[in-house]
Amino acid sequence: MLHIFRNGELVELESTEQSFLQDVAARLPDLSPQLQRAADYLLEHPDEVAMHSLRGVARKIGVTPPTLSRLARALNCQGYEDLRNRCRNEIRNRNISLADKIAALQSDGREPGETRQAFAVRHAKAAVTNIETTLAELDIETLRRASERIAAARNVFVCGALSGAILADYLVYIASTSFANWHRLGADHMTEATGVAMVDRDSCLISIGFSPPASRTVELTRICRTRQAHVLVLTDRPTNPLVPYADETIYAATRSPQFFPTHMSFILLIEILAGMLAKRGGKDAIDRATTIAATKLALGEHFIR
Repeated sequence: MLHIFRNGELVELESTEQSFLQDVAARLPDLSPQLQRAADYLLEHPDEVAMHSLRGVARKIGVTPPTLSRLARALNCQGYEDLRNRCRNEIRNRNISLADKIAALQSDGREPGETRQAFAVRHAKAAVTNIETTLAELDIETLRRASERIAAARNVFVCGALSGAILADYLVYIASTSFANWHRLGADHMTEATGVAMVDRDSCLISIGFSPPASRTVELTRICRTRQAHVLVLTDRPTNPLVPYADETIYAATRSPQFFPTHMSFILLIEILAGMLAKRGGKDAIDRATTIAATKLALGEHFIR
């Protein structure tokens, strides 16, 4: 039987309630090699199946569209659309509360003295796996195209709220070392309304949001898109509500044994993007970095013995 946390308590699910993906995994050994290949992709990327067409997913897997139709029937689905709907339901069912996730973390069955070490190792391994996954699936051409557009923009705006706010602040901080035209929407010196009023067709917006994203981030992204800004979205899954507003989307893996997703892969993407932009900054970027370093020294911002 499958066990999950529901309303803070560990409960045993009836077979009819068990996860669709659990059922897929159980049927895997009985499938043909070709169907196993498609099922493996479904297990790893239910978000992709939920979002994209039969032909689009078949192309990503490297199989023919009829293979996915056969997989749907093998999984007792009425067709590919039924398969997509079951993946959507699976994603919705993942959205358990933070309290339930903490309860699961506290009840992992380990001894108190063992928990800290075991959890530290599991969390670190998850972060490393996320980074490796993010790099393996990173669309370099999309990132290159976005960096070209951002480097050429008159103004670049960054938005992110809740846990995304820290990453938005970090991106603006390091990018501002090379460029003077970066702005943080909602920063103390710039209200959201003041910042959005500056957005136009010559602007770029970098929107950072996890699933589910902050409502404010989605609304700011929508408004900036109506003002014809070029939008780059950094997010964790194709079903994120920010994705429809994006010209380019870059994904980062966030799975974790924690009650909260790990942000390590997002930090990696931010630092890669900042480095790609600095390479395009030319002499102006070097001059700005030199001036900032000298000013920090004069103000005594760094502790130097």
